Amino acid sequence: MNKKCINLLFVFIVCFSLAGNAFAAPRPMQNTGNIQDIVVRGTLLIDPERVKNALVTHVGDTVDNDQLDEDIRAVWAMGYFNDVTAHMEGNTLVVNVVEKQRINAIRVLGDDDVSEEDSLGAMTTQPGTVLNEKTLSNDLEVIKELYRKQGYYLVEAKYDIQPLENNRGANLIITVDAGKKLYVKEVNMIGVDEDLQDELRDVTKIRTHGMFSWFTKYGILKEEDIDGDTQQIQAYLVQNGYLDAIANRPEIFYEEDGIVVNFNIAPGIRYKIGQIGFRGDLLESTDELFEKIALDNVQKDEEYFNLKVMQDDIQKLKDIYTGYGYAFANVDVDTPLDKAKGLVDIYYVLQPNEKVYIRNVILEGNTETRDNVILRELRLADGQAYDGTKVQRSIDRLNMTDYFKEVNVDLLPTGETGEVDLKLSVVENETGRFGLGIGYSTYDNIGVSANIQKNNLYGKGYSVGLQGYLSSKKSSMRGYFVNPRLYDTNLGFTMSIYKEDYEWSSYDRDSTGTEFGLFYPIGEYTRAVLNYRLEYYEMYNIQPYASSAIKSYEGENWASVISAGLVRDTTDSVRFPTRGTKESIYVEYGGGIIGGSDDFIKLRGSYGFYYGLGKNHVFHSRVAGVFAYKNGNDPIPAFERIYVGGMSTLRGYDYEDVSTRDPRTYEVIGATKAVYGSAEYIWRVSEEYSIAAVPFFDFATISDEQYRSLFDKNYYSTGLEVRWNSPLGDLRFAYGYPLTDGYNGQDLSGRFEFTMGRAF
Repeated sequence: MNKKCINLLFVFIVCFSLAGNAFAAPRPMQNTGNIQDIVVRGTLLIDPERVKNALVTHVGDTVDNDQLDEDIRAVWAMGYFNDVTAHMEGNTLVVNVVEKQRINAIRVLGDDDVSEEDSLGAMTTQPGTVLNEKTLSNDLEVIKELYRKQGYYLVEAKYDIQPLENNRGANLIITVDAGKKLYVKEVNMIGVDEDLQDELRDVTKIRTHGMFSWFTKYGILKEEDIDGDTQQIQAYLVQNGYLDAIANRPEIFYEEDGIVVNFNIAPGIRYKIGQIGFRGDLLESTDELFEKIALDNVQKDEEYFNLKVMQDDIQKLKDIYTGYGYAFANVDVDTPLDKAKGLVDIYYVLQPNEKVYIRNVILEGNTETRDNVILRELRLADGQAYDGTKVQRSIDRLNMTDYFKEVNVDLLPTGETGEVDLKLSVVENETGRFGLGIGYSTYDNIGVSANIQKNNLYGKGYSVGLQGYLSSKKSSMRGYFVNPRLYDTNLGFTMSIYKEDYEWSSYDRDSTGTEFGLFYPIGEYTRAVLNYRLEYYEMYNIQPYASSAIKSYEGENWASVISAGLVRDTTDSVRFPTRGTKESIYVEYGGGIIGGSDDFIKLRGSYGFYYGLGKNHVFHSRVAGVFAYKNGNDPIPAFERIYVGGMSTLRGYDYEDVSTRDPRTYEVIGATKAVYGSAEYIWRVSEEYSIAAVPFFDFATISDEQYRSLFDKNYYSTGLEVRWNSPLGDLRFAYGYPLTDGYNGQDLSGRFEFTMGRAF
């Protein structure tokens, strides 16, 4: 190429470059170096630092137009500004904002079912803040949800901003149109037969509205119940053999007259049980293992698979292995399905893992209770092999002392193979208690009782107490002391002293006495009891018409009474038992070879059991019998005879309503034979406050020498008792309604009874 061509080419390139620069779009801002400061202008209520925190750009960054665009969008997204701009002044980035109006006051106008105060309290937007449409939109949804919880599912909410003069802010007016209140009118289980529909409706919280919905709260559709009920339906189906079941989230239709909830369910096959077997490392023979489980009984009865039974079997098998010292035993289940035959095989896979020994027992949380008081109740000690059954029994024994609110056990690694520390954590209970009771009877009218007691005195497990009763006819005072473990042995000791003054219709009786008792465990759940009572009393002001059971003891007397018995208690708690039994049998012997003027023999026996029906639901039943006999020629003392009636025996009756009478004077003298008991359904309505509703049915039958049969006089009552661990103390309030007439045929009405105690 010649020189002329080269020159022409150079000129062309230069011209093209100049033309390109002339026609290029101008950039809005040129880089001028690093940003040395950021300034926010125009804020009134919003802290400028909040604006700076929203920026992508920071001091020290190089100016970048794309990044500044992101900054403007980020500040705008805060929702507090009507306008946002940014520019550079030298090396300072200036962000200009125009704030939205300040909220001066807020009103929420709607239905009375949701108060304005509740709506305002639920909102994020508050007077004095800057209007933010995004926050306000969320507030409207919160308010609408408050209305939905009251049954307004078609609720609408809108707002209006009313600016004030001189640009001093604005008032926010929210208007709520609640619409018609809607309740659930149908709950349909689509895809299953009618019987299964009824079963599934029983496990869901979404129920149709009915006559008693004011109490049950049924009929109000809650969002949290929708997913919860879907899971409940799925779990119930699997629990009862529908192992392939699928429960879908329900379809919900809001109609003019109510809400329709349709659960769409694909139950699949309902399986019965095929083969049952055991795999893994078996410590016992298969025959022995089959004796421990219950699923094979379901198989033999050709019933459908039951998940709950299988889970209980898994726990029983784990307990077997922990009893051998395998604290970390694992039980898996292999469940192959035969869909063609509708059978599921169950193979329990047992892995004992490593045998574990306890290096140390570590106590934690017992600030008042001494270590030895806890350790003596444990069924495990340092150096022993771990045993899950003994651990649970130790927890039960500590719960039965009533010294602790909680007892928890953890296994801590020690770094050594096959060795752990057993940490026992307790939360101590309030072991002091003050009690106040108010009662009424037709004889002594209003009576007031009071007691003060302290368990676990000095942290040593001692119990001391003082009890008193006062009415127009009676007064009594009793003090007692109990040491459950003399010198940390198994022998326990009790002692009490008392004074009682009774004014009866046909005599007066003043007494002073003392009692001593010893008790000793026989096995794990039973203890033998031996008591002795020595009492001095005087009988005076005896009326001419008094019974011979009274006249025979006129003047000064000494009662010498010895009693022996067995007491068995397998329950798991003192305050709220959920399982186990309580049994006792006693023989009392007065007078005769041990001296004293009171001659009698008395037999006592009782049996009661607790059966858990699920969390916070327990069935309790008890029966007791007392039989009094002569011990020589003298009649049985009237005050040693049997009186039934009141909170502890027969609710709804006073003892005078059912007591036997002297055949000559028709005076109340008590029975010589009595059997009484009750059946209770204990529903713990509130676990936090230990509130329990207890419907009950009580019965009693009494007799004396003039009747041939024990069942000549029978009494029945029913009613409701409320038990509440209130701020004022442990409260029992019962209303009993007699179902039979009184002893002499009188028509009886319902009767209220009340007792109260306070812990400290």
